[in-house]
Amino acid sequence: MVSVDIFLQLTVMNQIRTVVRQCYDWSMPYGVSINGEQDFDAKGDIRSIRLGQRLEMLACDLVIHGRLIREQFNRDLINSETDTFAAHYRL
Repeated sequence: MVSVDIFLQLTVMNQIRTVVRQCYDWSMPYGVSINGEQDFDAKGDIRSIRLGQRLEMLACDLVIHGRLIREQFNRDLINSETDTFAAHYRL
């Protein structure tokens, strides 16, 4: 998503998150904005320390939360509860 208006970005991000949730998916509660000219050098390497830190944080959170969600899904697959999302995937 590219937009100059921060309020438009927030609105679009909220709409994207809503669509993701409606598809029974999961989204991060925050986003990372990028300004190409300020954040990258001519070769495309990250030159902004803050962007690098934000991307590291996002990657770490994706791994941690993704693992937690997957573990819960696997537990739901093996139990007998019928009111879970994973119940639809039992054989």
